[in-house]
Amino acid sequence: MGSGTWTNHTGDALYAVLIYLLVAAVASRIPSWQAAAAALAVCTAVELLQLSPLPAALGEIFPPARLVFGTTFGMLDLVSYGTGVLAAGLLDGVLCRRLDVRRPGSRSLSGAVPAEASGQDVP
Repeated sequence: MGSGTWTNHTGDALYAVLIYLLVAAVASRIPSWQAAAAALAVCTAVELLQLSPLPAALGEIFPPARLVFGTTFGMLDLVSYGTGVLAAGLLDGVLCRRLDVRRPGSRSLSGAVPAEASGQDVP
């Protein structure tokens, strides 16, 4: 495996991390696992779109679109996206737990849903 392959897959994983961060920023009230699922769905949709001629046509009209949509389908890209989204989701979960930030739907270490998230009145 050459350095070009290594950097290509690292770039794909970082692309997935970016998508995760965008989803988490736009929908900040959803649990991290839902943000991860949405980010993986977006990355997968963009990769599957590359099976059609649409991304290449967009790249001809507006060359920077190649950076967003890519040009060719690669099965290993899906693995890289999964790795990036998993890393981002796990890091987000660890940081939220460490900083004691509660996202809706998150559970405490005991498994109980915080009263604020359960809809109960908190004095």
